Amino acid sequence: SRYVFDVVIHKPEEMNKLLDRIEQLSSSLPPGKNDPSLALVLHGPEIAFFTRMNYSKYMDLVDRAAALDKKGIIDVKVCDTMIRAMELEEAELPEFVDHVPYGPAEVDRLVQQGFIKM
Repeated sequence: SRYVFDVVIHKPEEMNKLLDRIEQLSSSLPPGKNDPSLALVLHGPEIAFFTRMNYSKYMDLVDRAAALDKKGIIDVKVCDTMIRAMELEEAELPEFVDHVPYGPAEVDRLVQQGFIKM
């Protein structure tokens, strides 16, 4: 099974709990560097946790997400519509995140491809 997490999180503690859950799920999923089983679509204030200017503050969280991405467990996607609304530049975000035009539409697209929405 493949899962998509429709993420709008306001506190770093919530994001850490989500990453805890993903790490638990990852033990039962085969790694797939080209086709991860878990997608995170970020389209809320949590995007700010991943900016370069906030890296020192949220380093552990960003590094955990990057490690899960590198292992092929998750695919982190960020909403460009929200990035513009937050007045951020794409270059503010780490290279491991993928950019999508609109987060909710990406969630719908993945569900149509057979992902289970979480």
